[in-house]
Amino acid sequence: HAARHVAFRHLSIHSPKKSGIVADAGSADIVVSECRIVGCGAKGVVFREGACGRVERCEISACMGFAGVFAHGAGSTVAIRGGSIHHNRMNGVWVAGGAVCTLKNWGGSRDAGSLKRLRICDNKGAGVRAGFGALASSGTVLRHDGVVIERNEGGPCQAEGAGEIIGRGAVSRAVRGPSSSFRE
Repeated sequence: HAARHVAFRHLSIHSPKKSGIVADAGSADIVVSECRIVGCGAKGVVFREGACGRVERCEISACMGFAGVFAHGAGSTVAIRGGSIHHNRMNGVWVAGGAVCTLKNWGGSRDAGSLKRLRICDNKGAGVRAGFGALASSGTVLRHDGVVIERNEGGPCQAEGAGEIIGRGAVSRAVRGPSSSFRE
């Protein structure tokens, strides 16, 4: 069943066997705010098959699945504002299957301390991955200035299949082979 207008705030989720929080098909206005999601057996936060929402000022780390935050499916949209996505087994953020993700720093009036700037770092895969080459899947990531993406083993950003990453006046698209990436 699709959830609407649901907020997860100030939660600490440690070591679930599967994903930490999952917004299923048709879920709307899902807010994950000021949560600490650590050591998931799969992904940290998932928006799939048309789910929409926000991840704000969260720490998401040490997840063993495809990504700390994963958005998949046509109509899925997620805005990640502030926070830290780090030390995940694969990608920090992965957007595929026609989903759209916006990466921004926290611009709210409340003091967010160290989680005000969005930092995606020290992940084993790419910091941000868009698309999926094997299925020619699309995914679009809109990146705003000041978001820090660094020290990721798979590079800062990777676009493959029909994926694209747009930010700082640059567009990265996978056009010559299964994957491409750009560095700033």
